[in-house]
Formats: sequence, C-alpha cells, structure tokens
Amino acid sequence: MLDKEILVDMLREKFSEEVTIIIENCQFSGKNYVDVEGLNSRLKKLKAFSFNNSLSEDDWFELIYEFAPDVYDELSYRSIAA
Repeated sequence: MLDKEILVDMLREKFSEEVTIIIENCQFSGKNYVDVEGLNSRLKKLKAFSFNNSLSEDDWFELIYEFAPDVYDELSYRSIAA
C-alpha cells in the first residue's frame, strides 16, 4: 500500500504534465467510465520510471480530479445521471 502512495505522490510532483496528457488521451469525451486498464497501460509506457503495481480506479479518480477536473466532472455527472 505504501508503494502506491509513493507512486501517486511521485506522479503528482514529477510527472504531472505526463499524467495530464495520459488522462486527456485515454479519457476522451463520451467515455463514461474510468478506463483503468488503458490508463495503467499508458502510464507504464513512461520511460522515466518503471513500477510493478497498477493504480486502482480510486487512485485514477484522485489524479483525474486533480489534473483534469473537466473530465472528472463529466465522469461524476454521468454516474449520477445513470
């Protein structure tokens, strides 16, 4: 669990631009769910670091909320409407 917390913190501090691009490319308009598999796959392709763990849906929701609030709002609105 601690490893994931460290990973998420590192993504926030050192890779915010890359994470934002990953979110924008993977969570395109109209996608009404968090594409955890796609997001993790793109994240693992970053050449700057490697890791064995995948992030959970909750981890991605946190990152989406922080780096792409418009995407977060769209996901939240769709889940409430459903």
